[in-house]
Amino acid sequence: VVYYEDQPMNDWQSVFRRVQGNIPDGPPTYLDGSVENVYVMASGTSFYKQCFPPSSVDLGFCATAMHWLTDVPTKIPDALHSACSNDSAALSAFAERAAIDWDTILLQRARELK
Repeated sequence: VVYYEDQPMNDWQSVFRRVQGNIPDGPPTYLDGSVENVYVMASGTSFYKQCFPPSSVDLGFCATAMHWLTDVPTKIPDALHSACSNDSAALSAFAERAAIDWDTILLQRARELK
């Protein structure tokens, strides 16, 4: 089973069209019949919560999600993104929020892994 997990407002239609090979002139799909017994599902649950049953995941992979924090800890006075800021108070606040969120994410994934 291949589970896709993202925020509920993700464009799930595009995900399923791509996975099912329903995009004209689109990329090949792993559901082309060359591998048997593959099933696709999705979970529109925040990765800050448990997304899958305990001890049910063999392998997890995340491409581009760790920059999402649970909230904005402070305003950034000198940049559009905390990574571009030189403000020590903003950097500290974002680092603290990121550390707390990272712990939460890892604990949730640990519950799900076999």
